[in-house]
Amino acid sequence: MKLCTKEEEALNELKLLKEAFAEIERQLSNDDSPKHVETIFWPDKFHDNELKETVSSFFEDIEHEICVVTPIKYKPGVSEQYDNSMSVFSRAYLNLAQRGIHVKILDSHSQLLPSIKELVTSIEDESIKSNVQKFMEIRILETKHDFVIFDSKTLFLDIEDQINTDTSLGMTQIHDKSYTKRFKAKFDDLWTKGKRFNFT
Repeated sequence: MKLCTKEEEALNELKLLKEAFAEIERQLSNDDSPKHVETIFWPDKFHDNELKETVSSFFEDIEHEICVVTPIKYKPGVSEQYDNSMSVFSRAYLNLAQRGIHVKILDSHSQLLPSIKELVTSIEDESIKSNVQKFMEIRILETKHDFVIFDSKTLFLDIEDQINTDTSLGMTQIHDKSYTKRFKAKFDDLWTKGKRFNFT
């Protein structure tokens, strides 16, 4: 059995190092990490109409469709922060549907369902109610996924508080069509597995 000399060991290490650098260079040249990333942190507590105004400002630029995935962690009673925000979000989704924006929500039995159902059933004008139901569809699927997509081009990811996991610190907003496309494909896959929620 032939023993490696110090020179042979050094050449082998140099070869491995070159291969490692080549791999890093290849990964960097094929980088598919998202572009145009913005992080938004929530205040410790929203005051008065702050949450409503924040949600309205995010939603005002939606032109065609919003796709929402609500995870299992937001089941009733698990997250006080989420439960308290439901009336604001349900009204915002209803307003989008009334504007003719397609609202697709995949929900894990959160407080959003009874909140939206109550709003829809309280609409007295049948033509308005029918229009809302035309543009808003909710399906039930228990999932750990947690993201929102605007018009298949902007992605919102929740920033979970690692100390208190039932609260959100804020969100990451990603403006990158190719990156968001992967999440839209995931949403479409989950959507096919969901069970339609009946408003009435």
